[in-house]
Amino acid sequence: MDWARFERESPFARAAQTRRNELLAAGEDQSNIVVQRIDNARALESTWMKLAKLEKVDGLNMYSHGYSRGPEVAGGSKDVWERIITVSLNWSDEAIAVFHGCNTADFAARFAETQHVTTYGQQGYSSFSSNPVLHVRIFSWSPRMYLYHFEFLNLLNTNWWGVAYTVD
Repeated sequence: MDWARFERESPFARAAQTRRNELLAAGEDQSNIVVQRIDNARALESTWMKLAKLEKVDGLNMYSHGYSRGPEVAGGSKDVWERIITVSLNWSDEAIAVFHGCNTADFAARFAETQHVTTYGQQGYSSFSSNPVLHVRIFSWSPRMYLYHFEFLNLLNTNWWGVAYTVD
């Protein structure tokens, strides 16, 4: 597997890089941004444990396939989410977690309740787009990539973040 090519061409990797670039453009220090490729269930668990050691987490954006039990990784996430969701991250007061994969809303509700952080998930299927508002076909040269739930014939993103779950 040519991982450099994968990271250049994978829509999930490109969506994560788009978010990274938006954070940098907003003035976030590069040293405060972690972009991590997660290839399998073991890497998911390992990455989560590294995140749990951080002093403060201001946000989490995960770009992946998904279903009601959570975001999915290559080879299947198995029961990893059920184990690691109980390991709390050190969330800042304004932190949010966003799961950009299809059908992650049910998982987002459990995540919010367990992690005590405002969490967003997609209630339906998600599509990649080179525009955050309109569903626009992506090309290899598209500078930005988003993964949102697009409604109305799959053309208009009327619900930017899917379903929101807020906790006290």
